[in-house]
Amino acid sequence: CRVPWRLAAAVIENSDKDARHLLRIFNFGIGKVPNDDFMAGYRLDGKPLNEWTDGAFTAPHMCSLFVNKRKDALATKDSQFSQHETYYQDSIRLLSLCLVTGNTFTLKSSNYR
Repeated sequence: CRVPWRLAAAVIENSDKDARHLLRIFNFGIGKVPNDDFMAGYRLDGKPLNEWTDGAFTAPHMCSLFVNKRKDALATKDSQFSQHETYYQDSIRLLSLCLVTGNTFTLKSSNYR
């Protein structure tokens, strides 16, 4: 569930071209699913593994949409702010929202030596 989020972080924070390429592939497949319909897990053929969703899956999906500048990314961000689940899901959601709003701390951005 966190892979799209970490790949998006690599692109946003470090301009990683390989991560951007992987997210393009991701968004060409299951990334086409709107965030409201995104299920918690998919098979390689694109079929959902289950019939439920979870913030631990939708928030990282939102990050991949932002990296690829999808038109539904802003609506997805707004819906993430209104969801509340358990600590784990809300933590991933908060970190994902920090990433897409430019509120992350990295050693690169802090000029730490």
